[in-house]
Amino acid sequence: KYIPFNPTIKRTEVQCNTPEGFLRVTKGAPQIVLNMALDTNPNNDPALGDTVRGQIQDLAERGYRALSLAISRTPEGQEPVWEFQGLISIFDPPRDDTMSTIKEAVAGGVEVKMITGDQKAIAVET
Repeated sequence: KYIPFNPTIKRTEVQCNTPEGFLRVTKGAPQIVLNMALDTNPNNDPALGDTVRGQIQDLAERGYRALSLAISRTPEGQEPVWEFQGLISIFDPPRDDTMSTIKEAVAGGVEVKMITGDQKAIAVET
C-alpha cells in the first residue's frame, strides 16, 4: 500500500509484505520522522535527537535540504514502532533566472518578499 505525501503530516509511507514479514517505510520532513522514531521506540539512543538535529542544521547552513527515512517491522494492524534510518541531503538551488526575475519585479515597483518552506539557513545560503 502506498500512502502519498501528505502536507499535513509531512511524509509519505509504503506498507508491504516481505519474506521477513510486514514492513513500513516512511520518508519525509526530518523533524517529523525523527520524532516518530523517538516517540515510539524506547530502544533509541537518547542522544539521537540532538545528533540528527545538528546534522540537519549543518546541511541547511550549506544550502542543502534534508529528508529522513524510518522503517517499522511492527506487524500489520499494530501501532508502528519506528527505527530512524538516516538523512538524505538534497541540493535544490534557485533557478538560474531567479535573480533577474527579482530585479525585474523590483524595477517594476514590486516589493519582493522571499517565502520558503525550507529552513532559514537554507534560504540565506542559496
